[in-house]
Amino acid sequence: MKHEIRLRKMGFKIVKTKYIEIPDSLTIDQHRAVSDYIREGHVDGLMLSTFSRNSVGCSNKKRFLTDWDREKVHNLDFLHHYNNLTTLDIGLERVKSIEPILRFTKSLKYFGFSGDKNNKIPLSPIAQCQEIKHLRLHKVKKNFSSLVSLKNLITLKLGVYQQSQYEIISEFSLLESLCMYFGSLEILPELSKLSNLKNLDILNLRGLCDIQAIEDLDSLQYLKIERQKQITNLPNLSKLKNISIVILATLNGLDDISGLANCQVEELGIIHTIIKPIQFKKLLDKLPRLEGIIIALKTKKDTMEAESFFDTDLVYKNTGGLKKYTKIEVDNAKAIEVLNYYDVMK
Repeated sequence: MKHEIRLRKMGFKIVKTKYIEIPDSLTIDQHRAVSDYIREGHVDGLMLSTFSRNSVGCSNKKRFLTDWDREKVHNLDFLHHYNNLTTLDIGLERVKSIEPILRFTKSLKYFGFSGDKNNKIPLSPIAQCQEIKHLRLHKVKKNFSSLVSLKNLITLKLGVYQQSQYEIISEFSLLESLCMYFGSLEILPELSKLSNLKNLDILNLRGLCDIQAIEDLDSLQYLKIERQKQITNLPNLSKLKNISIVILATLNGLDDISGLANCQVEELGIIHTIIKPIQFKKLLDKLPRLEGIIIALKTKKDTMEAESFFDTDLVYKNTGGLKKYTKIEVDNAKAIEVLNYYDVMK
């Protein structure tokens, strides 16, 4: 069921995953029926969530409460009714333990976990699932360092962590896609070991001011940095020989973009920044592969002046003009499909 969406001329890939979202009140027979439904290949795996992401008959963005009580401590022992589960995403605010995933140490490829409101759930069971390739974690921190044993990680999404947790990223040498959002981080961790990293997405990391480590990402093709007010300048992006897309959005402290000079970027977005138009004039003839650019500065006048330095065929008013970037965004939006138990298990 799981397959990769590839972009032409780019090695970047998005894994499309199909879930069945189950309620809290299933009987043993109902769990076994869902297990058979997964084994037969109709979906990749399970989603357990306080908030529904059901996509049958409505937008994926529509979210509503499920019957998983937000105040209840949920027991995951029912997972013993499932065999060789490869995909599991847990979005419950309180669980007793995640040890039941140890049943899938040899089969689990994708695991997502957010919740653990009181930070009491050890992450060590995840570390024993050595086959995990795609990992999503949000807030959960206990025994975080144990995750260094996951040597097969390809994609990693981390939300609401601190410098000490983000530091272990350098241990995941096979990593191709990394997303870090919220939390706090002043200096990007050592990234030179991530020789396979193609996609880097940074969002609202409190205190982040030093991003020089990006220079070491030889394979990087896609760079997106959003809502970072402490960043004032860019690293030397000309070192990134494979870079194709750079999106810089709401970087309220950024006033120097000279790091883009001689960059191989094809699609560039600089949105909601305080950069002066003259900075763009200095980039003329220094973006040899540029195919499209979006500029949105502090004022409309500044935006129009900055745009005037580029060929009109290259300037777009919205991200829809950046075809490769738009393709990635659309594929990301479609990457997760969630079926509701009551719709498919009749």
